[in-house]
Parts: sequence; structure tokens; C-alpha cells
Amino acid sequence: MMSHKSPLGPWETPEQDIITTSDRGKGIFGPGHGCITNVKGTDNWVFVYLEYGRGSTNRQTYADKVTFNADGTIHPVTLTKEGVGALQPIADKSPNLALGKAATASSTHADFKVDFRDKTIDRVETFAPANALDSSNGSRWMAADNDTAAWWQLDLGMPRDIKRTEAYFVKPAAGHAYKLEASLDGKTWQPYGGHEDVILRSPHVDAKPARVRYLRLTFLKGMPGLWEFRVY
Repeated sequence: MMSHKSPLGPWETPEQDIITTSDRGKGIFGPGHGCITNVKGTDNWVFVYLEYGRGSTNRQTYADKVTFNADGTIHPVTLTKEGVGALQPIADKSPNLALGKAATASSTHADFKVDFRDKTIDRVETFAPANALDSSNGSRWMAADNDTAAWWQLDLGMPRDIKRTEAYFVKPAAGHAYKLEASLDGKTWQPYGGHEDVILRSPHVDAKPARVRYLRLTFLKGMPGLWEFRVY
């Protein structure tokens, strides 16, 4: 509903009264529970909403641009997985060296078929190691349920000088302990970071100048999974 006069009405129904719906082609389902916010100091508006994740209980936050028609009505929002980007200046603009690189792991959780009430939606959630390197908070790597010594490994493709890593673990509110090692050849490993005590945090940051090609993260305590792993 909309009003040209007051937040209390009188109300009228615009011809297009649904501002967004699932986009099957992009695999974005059930956008809802949304709110619209203004980017301070601009005429830019953003629709922030939830999208279905696994079993409808693990929902991800998305944000997309809102545009308006000439008569002031809201144009149907174009849903994206890229979002609107940073709305505030980023202090460190160093590129993420891990983005799109290769990853391996001790194991991978089996694919999960999402069971929607709308049976026309066919969605399978995957947990491949590379999911932690795609710059998407809606995908993740998960170890198999029976993996009691889980590890995840990144290959930067060539030796690189790094200064910092960021690990965004699955279920961070339960805490994690981990060991992070670095290598130039994938055979000889040196300690890079991590901690043996369980800490509730996201991301877990390790900062140390080093020249590396491979980074291997071994889980000591906590849910063995990664939403994202970044290297700067």
C-alpha cells in the first residue's frame, strides 16, 4: 500500500504491489522480511532482506538497490548475489589474493537437497572447498560429519607476499580453535597463526608478513566449516 499524504493514509494500492519475488534463474529464493534504508547523504535506497538457505532455517542477508518509477512507486527490485558493495569507505583496499583460487580439504559434506513447500523450486546446497573463496556469504565449505581431523587448504597458484589472513568460520558464536600453517611447496610447513583456546569471534585474523603459496587450516575445536577465507 502507499500514500501521497501521510504515514497514516489515506491508502491506495499501486498497480504493481509486489516489489520482489524469487528469481529461479539466479537461484535466489523467498526474499522476505525486508526493510528499506537510505544511504545517508544520498538519494540512494537499499532493500535489505533474507533469502532461503538450507532447510529454510539458515537464511542469508542480501542487499540490493531500490529504484523508483516517475510516479513515486517502487520499481520491482532486481535481485543479485553481488549486492550493493561497501556503503562506507574501506580503510584497507588491498586485493583479496585468495579470491577464486584453488582449495582442497580433508573431506566435503554431502550435498543437501532443500525441501521447499513450493515443489517447483529445485535447489541443492553444495559444500565444496572452493565455496570459501567465492566472496559470497551465502555459500560455504563444510567437512563431512564423520571427519574428526578436518583441514582445509588454499593454493594461491604461485608464491605471494602476504601480511594477513581472515577466517570466517561456520557457527562462530560457538567458538573455534585452529592451527594455520604456511608453505611454499605444499610439503614443508611452518606455523603462521591460529590458537589452541576456543575463541568466539568473526573473523579470526592472523597477521604476519610471510612469503607463501599454500595455507592449511586445521580445526582443533568448533564447527569444521568456512564461509570465507581471505588473504591480503
